[in-house]
Amino acid sequence: MPTVSSADMQGGAYGSAFGYQTAPDNGEGSSRRPPPRQAEPTYNSATIGGEGFDIFEWHAAYLSCQRFFLDHGQYEPGGQAVTALLNILLPHQLPKPITSWADPELTSPSARFASTYVPPGTTAPPPVPVPLPGPPKMPNFVSLIPYIRRLVITGFDNDAILHGFFGDDYKQAIMPLRECERRNYLFAAKSGGWDKAKAQYDMDSAQTVPWMRAPKDIQGPELENAEKTWNAWHALEDWTAGSRMPDGVGEDGHSGRRHAGERAGGGMFG
Repeated sequence: MPTVSSADMQGGAYGSAFGYQTAPDNGEGSSRRPPPRQAEPTYNSATIGGEGFDIFEWHAAYLSCQRFFLDHGQYEPGGQAVTALLNILLPHQLPKPITSWADPELTSPSARFASTYVPPGTTAPPPVPVPLPGPPKMPNFVSLIPYIRRLVITGFDNDAILHGFFGDDYKQAIMPLRECERRNYLFAAKSGGWDKAKAQYDMDSAQTVPWMRAPKDIQGPELENAEKTWNAWHALEDWTAGSRMPDGVGEDGHSGRRHAGERAGGGMFG
């Protein structure tokens, strides 16, 4: 494996550390991660709740990312290095490990058998067990939000790492969530100091946040959208919503309503 520096991890070259290692042997032989798709998929990474966002398309992509993460991403040496550095446990490292998207012991038919009728006065050999259908096969569920949050606040939320963890559908499923979590992180930073912000991201006494840094590659439009949402929140705190919204103020809070931001110490970033 090539040597990869911390700068490479955050700059995008870290993607080369993902994708060519084998997953653990679960009794069926080692299975390599599927090769990347040749054709670029069609993405619809519209803002959650915004125009053009289709929750059903998003959910299908999210399930794909979840399955990839459980079956492949969590076993990649690159992903294990990142999570060790960022101090967050992978599903297979939890006290009750989740080793794959569909564990055999969870998806096998129930150990129930059909009864065999034997007429009175007759002798019959021991009945042959006939398995009855078990409950519907349900995959394991692991929320991806804690991992997205930890990547965001430490500056590791670049495309190479997101793709390595979550697979080819990450743009449609993960990027809208990343957008929300980056905005939430900006709000946390503005709402009450470093210690309170950090407390929002410490998961437990063993999975504390090692550091926090400003979102990487943040641009004007992202800041402007965050400011609109921040102002809308303060309007809601004042019950300034719906019919009470002053003329010229949209539901997203975009207007000359500077006093909302000023209560928290000036404009959103001014």
